[in-house]
Amino acid sequence: MPSPCDLNTGIHKAAAGDTVHVAGDLGPYLEVPPTIAHFDVTVIGEGQKVPEIVFADDGLLTVDAASSVARLDLTRASGSQVLIYLFGTGSRLRLESATGLPILVTGLLRDSFVHATGPSPLAVEAYSANARLRNVTAVADGVGSVAIGADALYDSLFDECIEVATVELRNVIARGAGGDLQVSSGKECPAFIDVAHSNFRAGATSVAGIEAGIFDLGGNQTTVDPLLGPDRLHQLAGSPTIDAGIATPDDGPTDLDGEARTQGPAPDIGADELLALAPPPDTTAPVGLRLSFNPRRFRPRPPRPASIATRSAKKRGTRQTSRVSYRLSEDANVRFIAQRWAIGRKKGKRCLVGKRARRLFKAKKCRKLVRVKGAFTHTGTQGVNRFRFSGYVRGRRLKPGTYRMLGVPTDAAGNRGRRFGAYFVIARR
Repeated sequence: MPSPCDLNTGIHKAAAGDTVHVAGDLGPYLEVPPTIAHFDVTVIGEGQKVPEIVFADDGLLTVDAASSVARLDLTRASGSQVLIYLFGTGSRLRLESATGLPILVTGLLRDSFVHATGPSPLAVEAYSANARLRNVTAVADGVGSVAIGADALYDSLFDECIEVATVELRNVIARGAGGDLQVSSGKECPAFIDVAHSNFRAGATSVAGIEAGIFDLGGNQTTVDPLLGPDRLHQLAGSPTIDAGIATPDDGPTDLDGEARTQGPAPDIGADELLALAPPPDTTAPVGLRLSFNPRRFRPRPPRPASIATRSAKKRGTRQTSRVSYRLSEDANVRFIAQRWAIGRKKGKRCLVGKRARRLFKAKKCRKLVRVKGAFTHTGTQGVNRFRFSGYVRGRRLKPGTYRMLGVPTDAAGNRGRRFGAYFVIARR
């Protein structure tokens, strides 16, 4: 990796196609970067910390039409000139200015926060026929200042229109002490703002000039205020701007903080995208019920099929599979086990079966449910579920007798429900 240079050198010596990486951990940069001298140059902030550039006096940065800047904090505490001329693309910028105009846009500004705290008449000034703002929060706190203005460039000396102003606003929050949106046209030099899915106050707009206007293209919030934190940037839960924007081809992939731009069904309005809250953990256990067999009495066929059979057959008038049905309160895997009624002998209050019962041949007989080795699982969905039971468990054919089938449901979150069951009979013939 080449050795790092100072910010002025990096930008000034960049050639077309170069990318200048500004290390955030080495800032703040107390210097005035020069104009980006070449087309097709990218300046981008890198590192865990966003690079901070502090302007002094009348220093400014110019981004040419084919160039771009991204992920920078630009601040100016003195001077009266424009902080940044944006002819190209600016993304994820935080602009703070106590004096002068923070940004003049003729290109594309997106996912950015502009805050004018001084006497500047505007926070964002836009002119040209291609000025676009996407997911921008513009705040002007100075006395009489306006958040966003569109001004046509008219030369009164030569009586000619130099530049019309047709500005597109999408997903923009605009708040100014003296107004939110302002349009001004010159003689035969039109100026318009096309605004959609943005938040501004209907009573805080002004239009000056014959060929001037603000066109509401729908989806705008003109009667409600955004809910913002003390920094005037980040949204609070419940803000009407959440999921109220619209996707456009000019959208950036992330918001100002680097978080995914769309967290819900639609992008938010403004520079900040509120993080979607993770759903609460699933702690509800699934409920299984109404297990039944049809027919309840059947005789398994001789081959060794899987426990869940694919078809039903008949032999000597006795069904060889049984249709099992049950209900679930939610999607879950149900583990089924079989228990067989066995004859045993009483020993006190206990009923012993198998070898232990043979020694008690004089004791009173009793019945006890004994688990059959093995189990099988059926993937169930919410509501009614059905499958064919073959009469085999883990490849072993159940002996004739009366059985109880028990199901235990477990959902995707690992919640295990209570057992539910039903009886069936394996016939001899």
